[in-house]
Amino acid sequence: MKKIILLSFLIFSFVFNTSSKPEINNDVSFLINAMNKTGLQFKEGYISGSIERDKLINEDFEAEIQEVFKILKAEAVNIKYSANEVTAHGKYGEGNVRVFIERSDETRSNVIMVVDITHNGNVLSINEVGEKLYQYLHRYSLKPDMIYNLSYFTNGKLNEKKSLKIIDSIMKNMKARKIDEIINNNLISICGYTKNIYNYKILGSEKVNINVASRYSSYDNGMYFIAATPVINIEY
Repeated sequence: MKKIILLSFLIFSFVFNTSSKPEINNDVSFLINAMNKTGLQFKEGYISGSIERDKLINEDFEAEIQEVFKILKAEAVNIKYSANEVTAHGKYGEGNVRVFIERSDETRSNVIMVVDITHNGNVLSINEVGEKLYQYLHRYSLKPDMIYNLSYFTNGKLNEKKSLKIIDSIMKNMKARKIDEIINNNLISICGYTKNIYNYKILGSEKVNINVASRYSSYDNGMYFIAATPVINIEY
């Protein structure tokens, strides 16, 4: 699939919600239910979790990476080292895992860990995989930064009206209020807010926790619909 960077929303311009209810991590289940009602075909799920701390439990970064793989029941494929960072790739039953750890600032006193998961299996098991990652990262942060992206597909090219109808139905299923939209040639991207999802970011003065976009792929001769909470952070 030809990948096109979604320019709609710059992730780093958002401010995180700092309130904490660590036991709540079922945001993606609402998104899955809304997407499954559309009749579109699920293609892939993307989960990203990250934290920044002064230190990790395992000062040995490789030991920390192996712990992540153990939690996810994944097998390491390769591990690469550089001066102050480690990147590892692994596989589990329904997808791939990438773990990145680095010492972040000039004094090398802070540590950033990012775990990216590409899930190719049953869409309903994404919540379980995400929960495992959430609980692992929760050891370091009351509110780990978690982002879920779901990619769905339908054959053929839909016009703008039909694409908007599908996106509007997803927003309606989520009981979401539209905050902003971008309609630019082949790209439609809408963000909104729903009380059904706990996590959110701030866009301007508005809460945002749902982002749905569509784009036609001439390579696959079909439409991709990407739904994410709180915002899309992948290329497609």
